[in-house]
Amino acid sequence: MTFLKECDDPALESHLYRCAGYFYLNDRNNVPLTTELLGKALAAAQICNDGTLQSRALFFIALTDWRVGNYVMGQRHASEAHRLGRLSGNLYGEGMALYADGMCCRELGDYVIAVELFNRSRNCLARCGVAGGRADTMVMTSLAELRFFQSEYSEVYQIYTTIVQDAVLSVDTYLCGFSLLHIAQIDVIIGTPAHEVQHKINKLKEVLTTLQDINTQQAVELVSADLSLRERNHAHAQAVFTRYLHMFLGNNAEYALYANERLADLERWETQYFDKTFIWATIYLSYAFKLGNKLAVHKALACIGQMYLVQCDLETAHNLFTVALKGFTQMGVHHSKAQCLLYLGNIAEQEGNLGKAAELWTTARPLFERTLQAKNVEKIDAKLANLVEEQVTTNEECMDYSKSVSVKKSQSRLSVGIM
Repeated sequence: MTFLKECDDPALESHLYRCAGYFYLNDRNNVPLTTELLGKALAAAQICNDGTLQSRALFFIALTDWRVGNYVMGQRHASEAHRLGRLSGNLYGEGMALYADGMCCRELGDYVIAVELFNRSRNCLARCGVAGGRADTMVMTSLAELRFFQSEYSEVYQIYTTIVQDAVLSVDTYLCGFSLLHIAQIDVIIGTPAHEVQHKINKLKEVLTTLQDINTQQAVELVSADLSLRERNHAHAQAVFTRYLHMFLGNNAEYALYANERLADLERWETQYFDKTFIWATIYLSYAFKLGNKLAVHKALACIGQMYLVQCDLETAHNLFTVALKGFTQMGVHHSKAQCLLYLGNIAEQEGNLGKAAELWTTARPLFERTLQAKNVEKIDAKLANLVEEQVTTNEECMDYSKSVSVKKSQSRLSVGIM
């Protein structure tokens, strides 16, 4: 940077500022400095009127917007990067701009548009001869993450497993680490035994020792805390998630939402943590609304629905779960949709509407199967079996009552006949 003061070369200046911005974003997580450096990169590119350099700077600015949760502004910067890339005949720049636009659309819940943008991005990258390269794989894994958001766990698990099997660890260290991270994350969700998940996390830490990537290392800690929470080590999980939520608010929306969701999900915590969970659920909804993250907003509504359900306010809980269910259905988020159906079934049961409860639980069951939630499938099977047993008991009682009434009538008629 000192050299740039003596060098009248705006193109070189733009390139170096852009590289420095990327470093401070990914290796130092310093968003303010990243924003400043990328702004200088764009200004230098505009001085030399280089469309390719402007497109590259705007792509990284859009990526920074996505990182902090400023998705609408990220779309604007990505759109301008795409326009300049196309005007300058830079297919690679076009492809990366479409990728950044897709990332922002994904967080806004526009999944259909996001998939289209990711596919167009991969097409541009293929046309400029880098299909199968790191950029193309990055877009492919973002598509896989979208499917993860929709809780297509089996499909996504296979994608990442294939990447790990095909990649060369010494060459594709980051890609292997990223894929192993998501495999461990899915393992936590689907109930893989704790010792197996911990083994994968330990392997992941070994892989990452060669990388100086703070973000990925922090992600590993979050997944490890998620495992602790699943295994009822609440104190450790709460400490990690609280620390990271405070750390990431304002500079890493993805990680902040990850921590906040788990702090706000009442079902994960024991009763002594409920007071704090209520607070975190309110913060979660507020933060999700501020970001405009559609999936997080509906997950937060479902978390607050759990709060009202615990307090026996069935009407409010029903309304919140119904709104959340509509959103999850529109986005095709199967796991969360199934959970809402389960809760709505529980409410119907408490209100004495057993037929409606059975209908809701029956609808939820294949969704839980699809998302590999064996415990919830067992829970629904038990509920449905209990309903059948209650119905049989009720029918038997009705039959006994009918027989009793019939006998009494017969005896009455016999008495009248004798008299």
